[in-house]
Amino acid sequence: MEIKEKDLITLGFERTDVSEKESGANSFYYYTLDFGENKVVSLISSSNDEVVDDNWDLSIFEDDSLAIKKLEDLISFITIMKKINLKEK
Repeated sequence: MEIKEKDLITLGFERTDVSEKESGANSFYYYTLDFGENKVVSLISSSNDEVVDDNWDLSIFEDDSLAIKKLEDLISFITIMKKINLKEK
């Protein structure tokens, strides 16, 4: 199943709006979800002006070679990231 915008919202992604002034062209928006105390691992979506048929792609921030295109893969990734606990509390 493809990732839809409603899935990103349901999974807790944060929407970022970029104005025409900021972009120097058309306004657009995208979604992010950060993990860990320092937010070093982040997922970032394609921007709404790149989306076709409401099918959103995600990648690791700063490395678009690691793409997530299926909802079940996204849910698995988020579940694993939430389970990881490298520090004893």
